[in-house]
Amino acid sequence: MTLMIPEEADKTGGLGTNKIAEKLSKVNAFVGEFLMTFLLMFVVLETAVNPETKANREMAALAIGFAVFLAHAVLINVDGCSINPTRTFGPAMVRQLLYKNKADSLDEQLVFWAGPLLGAAGAVLVSAAMR
Repeated sequence: MTLMIPEEADKTGGLGTNKIAEKLSKVNAFVGEFLMTFLLMFVVLETAVNPETKANREMAALAIGFAVFLAHAVLINVDGCSINPTRTFGPAMVRQLLYKNKADSLDEQLVFWAGPLLGAAGAVLVSAAMR
């Protein structure tokens, strides 16, 4: 990636890494990541996986797309919207390894792992309890 976009040309300052907004806390970002990942996973489970929705399965992509859009609409200003730990970890690791400006690349990773993983697990539990 850094061969395509050198550090000097990277307008994001870190390969598009996620970062919690200055005026917000890690708790704010965690709650946002938890809730939006819960929403996304719940929509996936109830539209694309639930056997009762087999007749409308082709509409699952639309519902999932709206859930992703909503997550981004809510979280972009909070922390850049992760809802996917590996999407956040990859750019942060490359930045940590290759960029000169790397002081805080991995500092907030716990939020971007715990929030989505716990949110997804919560959605699985609620979906299973509903069946």
